[in-house]
Amino acid sequence: MTHDYVSKLKSVATGKNVLVFLIPASVIYLVMLLYTIPDVKQYALEMEIFDMSPAGYSYEYAMQLLGELGVAGRDSYLYKQLPLDFIYPALFAMSSCLLMAWVFSKGKALAPGMYYLCLVPIVAGFYHV
Repeated sequence: MTHDYVSKLKSVATGKNVLVFLIPASVIYLVMLLYTIPDVKQYALEMEIFDMSPAGYSYEYAMQLLGELGVAGRDSYLYKQLPLDFIYPALFAMSSCLLMAWVFSKGKALAPGMYYLCLVPIVAGFYHV
């Protein structure tokens, strides 16, 4: 089982495949950071938007924020930020997994079990969604 997983991961973890996921993930991240998040935040006044609350938020806070955003802010969040926020974690997880495997494959005879660390970004990416 371990050997099949490691050989398959090594075969797909090429520099080209890393870039196939890393470049779009980086572009989406920059679009969110420089455009969609600031766009939503302008409607939130002093409140932190959902994406900037990694520790979570209460139901009451969410309702207050949605009220503060108003129709225009909710539309901005729903149609601009949210679609990117669904795509980004998957791209980041895949690029991180492949990057780790690619770097591991350049090392000297790593134990096959090390390649299971490449699953951490995948699990974290699915946990985020």
